[in-house]
Amino acid sequence: MKIKTINFTLINRLICLVAILALFMFCYDLYCVDREIQEFACPSEPKLSDLSLARGKMKPLAYYEKEISRRNIFRQGLGEDNVVKSMPTGPVFKELLKDLRILGIVSGSEKQAIIEDIKIGKTYFLFTGDYLGEIEVKAIYPDRVELEFKGEKINLFL
Repeated sequence: MKIKTINFTLINRLICLVAILALFMFCYDLYCVDREIQEFACPSEPKLSDLSLARGKMKPLAYYEKEISRRNIFRQGLGEDNVVKSMPTGPVFKELLKDLRILGIVSGSEKQAIIEDIKIGKTYFLFTGDYLGEIEVKAIYPDRVELEFKGEKINLFL
């Protein structure tokens, strides 16, 4: 019976060769690939559009913060969706209000009344000064909404 001997010297040399190749690939990725990405992401020379922004076409951050804080992003515009077109003009104020029901009041820096028109099945989110047809929202209180129609005032209570 013949027993084969294992050549450990050859195995050690192969392991060293693989380790050297792995180290070379690691160093290549670390130094060469990262520099290419960095040069792509952060170019050393500014672009022409960057220079135009630096010359004063862009306003300071405080200006934009002021503009954004002025706006209420949850307020609906006063477009045609918020105005009842078929509101009659002749009847008494109480006749106009018989189909209106106050659903709630949203408190905050600018209070908002939620009023439903039962007749047409539409809900309106109104602020002070908004109109529901010819009816103006004069004031919004925690428990009621004051409305005005042709000089006559009336309150809708929760």
